[in-house]
Amino acid sequence: MYVKHAACHWLVNFALELAQRVEPNRTWRIITSQKHSTVWDGKGTLFDFNFLALGVTAAECFRLAHKKELAPGRHHKVYFADHWTSDLPVQKQHQPSQAERR
Repeated sequence: MYVKHAACHWLVNFALELAQRVEPNRTWRIITSQKHSTVWDGKGTLFDFNFLALGVTAAECFRLAHKKELAPGRHHKVYFADHWTSDLPVQKQHQPSQAERR
C-alpha cells in the first residue's frame, strides 16, 4: 500500500465527486486546513481514503482538517504539485578525507 503525504489536497476534489455519486442524498463538502483536506457530510460521516489507509481516526482526521469549510459541492482550488524527484533524498557529494587528499 502506498500513501503519499499531503496528497489529500490534490485528491480531495475526486473524493468529493465520488462521495456525491456513492451517497447522493448527503450534502457533501470539503473541509480543509494546511494539515489535511477531506470530505464531510456536515453531520457524522467523513469520506477519506488516505487517512483510512494510514490508520488515522475519524476524530483526528476531522480535527486536522476542520479549519475552513467550503460550500457543499464546491471544489478546493489546487495548483501543480512539485515534481516527484523533489521527494528524493539529497545526495551529498563525496568529500575526500585528509588521507585521500595527500
